[in-house]
Amino acid sequence: MPAVLATSPRGGESRDALESTDGTGEIGDPASAVTVELISRPVPTIEPAIVHIVPGGTVEWFGTGIRNAVAAYHPETHGPRRIPDAAEPWVSEMLYEEQTDAMTLETEGVYDYADTVVLCGTHESFGAIGRVVGGDPDLDAEPALQADPAALPGRAEAVARDFNDRCRAVL
Repeated sequence: MPAVLATSPRGGESRDALESTDGTGEIGDPASAVTVELISRPVPTIEPAIVHIVPGGTVEWFGTGIRNAVAAYHPETHGPRRIPDAAEPWVSEMLYEEQTDAMTLETEGVYDYADTVVLCGTHESFGAIGRVVGGDPDLDAEPALQADPAALPGRAEAVARDFNDRCRAVL
């Protein structure tokens, strides 16, 4: 059964509580907490698209624009498996303007996910996918890097290839 994230209204304390006090959350500089914006217009985007957290770190997804929702790439939730074998897949509730979901990832590894909202097209097909790197995983053993990006729709394929190149260059 996939994990369902709890949504909450965005508040000033929420962002302050999740901001990192250690690393930056960029690839190669893991943080204990990061915030990722889910942007729905003018073009669906996830910023930053790749984040790096320590094992047990927290990712907060913040909705901007009309609506967004995230789901782990996993056969039980959305598409092919692109998360660690030992990890539980997750789906969020619909995130409207200034709503958040947060998840603590206990299992080291690489987690790919998509914005699954469908408006004129799927946000995913516009390239609105993201990656969370947890800890210092062996990239060659990670489903996210082993899976064929060609299985992803539209622009998501090119974005996944870029994620793989960027991760391999730094990690």
